[in-house]
Amino acid sequence: MDTTARQPWLGISGWQQWILEIALYVLVGISVLVLPPWPMPPEIAIPAVTFTAVSLFLRRRFPASALVVGALGVGAVGIPLAYAAGRRIGPLHKLLAASLGHFAVAAAVSPLYGESVVSSMMSLGLNVIMTLWFVLLPAVLGRSSARRTLLVEALRERAVYLERERRSLVAEARIRERTRIAVDMHDSLGHHLTLISLQAGGLKLAASQDPAQAEAAGILHDTARRAMEELREIIGVLGQDSQDVPMHARRLDQLPELLESARTSGARVSQAQTGQPVPLPRPIENAIYRVAQEGLTNALRHAPGGAVTVRLNYESDAVIIEVVNTLATAPPRGGGSGQGLTGLRERVRLAGGVLHAAHTADGGFRVAAVLPFHGEPAAEPEEDLDAPPTTAPATHPLARTEVSTLMRTIRHRPVLIGVTIVGLVMFSMFSFIGSVIWMVIRNGEMLAAERFDEARIGETEQVVIERFGEASSGAELRISDQAGPPPEGMRCRYYYVDGSELPGNRTEAFRYCFRDGQLAQKDRLVVKRPF
Repeated sequence: MDTTARQPWLGISGWQQWILEIALYVLVGISVLVLPPWPMPPEIAIPAVTFTAVSLFLRRRFPASALVVGALGVGAVGIPLAYAAGRRIGPLHKLLAASLGHFAVAAAVSPLYGESVVSSMMSLGLNVIMTLWFVLLPAVLGRSSARRTLLVEALRERAVYLERERRSLVAEARIRERTRIAVDMHDSLGHHLTLISLQAGGLKLAASQDPAQAEAAGILHDTARRAMEELREIIGVLGQDSQDVPMHARRLDQLPELLESARTSGARVSQAQTGQPVPLPRPIENAIYRVAQEGLTNALRHAPGGAVTVRLNYESDAVIIEVVNTLATAPPRGGGSGQGLTGLRERVRLAGGVLHAAHTADGGFRVAAVLPFHGEPAAEPEEDLDAPPTTAPATHPLARTEVSTLMRTIRHRPVLIGVTIVGLVMFSMFSFIGSVIWMVIRNGEMLAAERFDEARIGETEQVVIERFGEASSGAELRISDQAGPPPEGMRCRYYYVDGSELPGNRTEAFRYCFRDGQLAQKDRLVVKRPF
């Protein structure tokens, strides 16, 4: 079976992203209908709308290509394409190349949608400014968003790595401590239990003439032997993970043997079972056995002579094991450290259950555990993550990076974005103002169309100049080149008409020709637009 993680279709995952994607297509569609050059002839509109939809479709997988292809589209499609390119294109030179490709393709196809971008310097300048606003600015914002996402992800990975390393070191420390305890138990307790077992065996042989004494010695020998077996199991368990099933876990069918062993020790033990038995996982069976064992041990030690009841109740989703003893009828045989219940509570927790131990109303004692059939281990108490580290520095690149360095990078990122955006805005403003000033200086005075008849034949050249102003030498030169030579024996002055826009990037111009200092002829001309 293929376990490779599948990428979301179109790079979209979750209903929220699908809603945003649909909303984007709707907004771009509205911009197509609202913004120029709509309406368009069908032979141009159909390919333009197709390129718009295709570029939006490809922007997640092929952002650079989509940005270039989007130049063939219409509407405000360039904004989402540039933002997606900024987020997904890593190398800066590739992003700049894609942006320049978008501008170049848009300039090449601009005659199909109206006026050519390169028809005049003014038109070219305005389109450069529009590219800065609607392509480069979204690309900068997208790139900044992507960088911030990467930084946050780096911080998250760094935290996960350090947490895993901490847990690994804690686990190693636990294993070393368990190994030390196992060695100590084997060297000390194992030695004494071996001596007890040997002495009990010898006592049994020596007391062969006294049946009662021989039986007591046999019980002592068997108990010591079982204690040795339990010790070996415990030493083996100490080398395992705390959540693994013990190698010698007890089974539920061994519970009657445990009860019979307690009876031979003089305890009055009864057993009760309710509910419909079901097969149980091995960890739960082992937990049931250990709860019963601890309950019986506590009853024999602290309440000798008292009655002990072991109840096993099968519920619909859990099993309950309960050990209850009455008041003692003989003096207690010794105190305890309380570590038995502490260890038992941990064992029950690892099986996904809960342990309860408390005195009963009549002075007895009750130990009970609720063990779900499909329980999960309860969470261990959280350790202090803010404690100073006591281990060697981590070797992971993200772990070696100081948190202050990463946070300083994130903190300075808005400043860089702000400087970039302000720079683009200021550059656009100065470019626009400079273009207007350059246009005015280059073209001189521009006259309204209705002022053509203000100049009358026979007026002096000085009067015409005072009325209309001095024309730019550059404007006069460009218009005269297109209008042809002036009439013979005359000197002419030329003025562009303000606000005149004719098809084919054309505009109107006035020509006033003077003979001997007086206006002798005036003409309306159609010439190329100066901007």
